[in-house]
Amino acid sequence: MNSAKQNILARLNRTPLSAKHAFARTAQSPAEPSTEFMTEQFVQALESNHAEVIITVRSALTQVLGALFIEKKISTLLTSERTRHMLPTAEAPQYSEFPESIEIFKQALFNKIDASITTSQGAIAETGSIILWPDSVEPRSMSLVPPVHLVLVEQKSLFPDFQSAIQRQAWSQAMPTNAILVSGPSKTADIQQTLAYGAHGPHALVVLLLTG
Repeated sequence: MNSAKQNILARLNRTPLSAKHAFARTAQSPAEPSTEFMTEQFVQALESNHAEVIITVRSALTQVLGALFIEKKISTLLTSERTRHMLPTAEAPQYSEFPESIEIFKQALFNKIDASITTSQGAIAETGSIILWPDSVEPRSMSLVPPVHLVLVEQKSLFPDFQSAIQRQAWSQAMPTNAILVSGPSKTADIQQTLAYGAHGPHALVVLLLTG
């Protein structure tokens, strides 16, 4: 063993026990923040990342979506069996559901779909992140390709932080094959660190926060 490694190990062994467990103490969660606090924190974090948040009750969702379709000039919408029943029928855009094979849908997906609407697994208030678990009903392409991504988030599924989310949803027992955290529309930066939004993927993220 070289002398440098021996010196490092010696210093670690001399560290007081209380210092060794400092991280464990600080990692312990404080009292659970209120729903109101988490909601405000969640909205502020998302809006700071150029996302749009609309707080509504489920009974008003159809009307809210109808107004959004007009505002965003959405004429073609990618939906799924989980969200189709929530959508307005009058003066609505043309709806499409994701087929079993993307190969027969690829051209329409990239060239003809104005927006998509998906559900979510939950959200993290601390970072303003939405948890998506893509599957065959709502594949990753739904939130990745269309220019506008509408996503439904239940207020009751807000978690204070990522650790709380993975613990309470028991990710270790049923880990998804593809877990996604979305905190705003797509963005990128060039070598001069100039930030641009919508360079790849959706240029707009609209979060519909359902309070009841």
